Amino acid sequence: MKRRIRVIFIVFIILSFSFLVYYNQNLEPDWMGISTDSTTAREVLQQAISARVGVIIYIFLMVTASILYLIYESYRVMYDELADRMEMLDASRNDLQTTYDSVNIFFIEIDPDLIIRNTNSAFSESIGKRKSSIIGRNLFAVLDFGVAAKEVLFHALTEAFDGKGNARLETIDGNRIYEALIFPLKASENQAAKVLLMLNDVTRERARERQMLQDNKMIAVGQLAAGVAHEIRNPLGIIRNYCYILKNSDDYERNVIEHAISSIEKAVDKSSRIIDNLLDFSRISNNAKETVKLGEFIRAIISLEENLLETRQIRVSIEGGNDIILHTIPESLEIILINLILNSADAMPDGGELTIRYDKDIGFVKISVTDTGIGIPSENIGSIFNPFFTTKAKRDGSGLGLYIVYNEMEKLQGRIVAESKVGEGTSFYMVFPEQGEEPDDGQRV
Repeated sequence: MKRRIRVIFIVFIILSFSFLVYYNQNLEPDWMGISTDSTTAREVLQQAISARVGVIIYIFLMVTASILYLIYESYRVMYDELADRMEMLDASRNDLQTTYDSVNIFFIEIDPDLIIRNTNSAFSESIGKRKSSIIGRNLFAVLDFGVAAKEVLFHALTEAFDGKGNARLETIDGNRIYEALIFPLKASENQAAKVLLMLNDVTRERARERQMLQDNKMIAVGQLAAGVAHEIRNPLGIIRNYCYILKNSDDYERNVIEHAISSIEKAVDKSSRIIDNLLDFSRISNNAKETVKLGEFIRAIISLEENLLETRQIRVSIEGGNDIILHTIPESLEIILINLILNSADAMPDGGELTIRYDKDIGFVKISVTDTGIGIPSENIGSIFNPFFTTKAKRDGSGLGLYIVYNEMEKLQGRIVAESKVGEGTSFYMVFPEQGEEPDDGQRV
């Protein structure tokens, strides 16, 4: 198109100058052959000048017309290009909106005043309103969340508009669990013009995860059953023996009676602790955080595994201060430690040493579980936290233990890494936020 315009312009210029040259040549003979009479000469000169002025005017008009035509063509080309781009933009916008409307995740575009500027069909259908009646309204006037959920979401949106980057969080509203992803749409380097809020109802996914966790706990309970039965059988034997002594003792054997009663009470207390630990471990988690004393907590878990560890001739060492506490979800920490201990026990079928260390850093608590087992090959170390990855026989493992450990660490906002050498053993290093803050990526484990 542009080339055609240039050709037309050049043709006009050539024709105009050709006409001028031709006209000058036709006038030249008349001018050279005129008489010397002044009146006649003046008239001829005036005619020549008039003719040339006419030619100039003609050329000027032609050039002006050419320029105007070129301007017109240029604007028409620009208009056509702009129309094409607008059409492409509309098509792209329609494609984007179609993509928005085709997914079940809620897409909501919000301005700094928390006014909804765009949304998708999934969100409008979920609240039973037309999209046109939603756009232009305040987010929290439309979003039917509880006060606590709104506060969490409001805080995250405020940070996004302040230029603090993307955010990901989960919020619970009644019986529903939503995963919120927040993406600032920046107008400048430090300020967002709009924010894209993506809400995904993950209630079913979290329910399946809880069920998988509970199933894993039941598997662990089954593995513990033999050891627990043995641990309870011993106190029951003590009780039976001292009951026999009491029945056959004379009234004056007071010291024998007191010793028997004391032994029975200790045996009952030990059995109660074992049963309580097993029940605490097997119960369904409510994800409530509590403050636990790590030393007591770890020893209670070891007591559940005591028979298994003794049977396999595994020596256990627990190293750490008695005053170290951790604000965490006890059930999640139990699952993590139980799975790591069972994993270490499986790695030491011929006996060995299991060392659990815990220590406190500034704002963080560190726990490590180290065994002297067979170790993990270097080509497998990067896959051990993947679901269903296992090097055990099918009947001995599902491949979900360390996967669940990793997910529970994520839930507790912690970090876990593994180091291993074949033939020397494996160490798992964990770091937990002391009060629930997320550890820095640069925090050394």
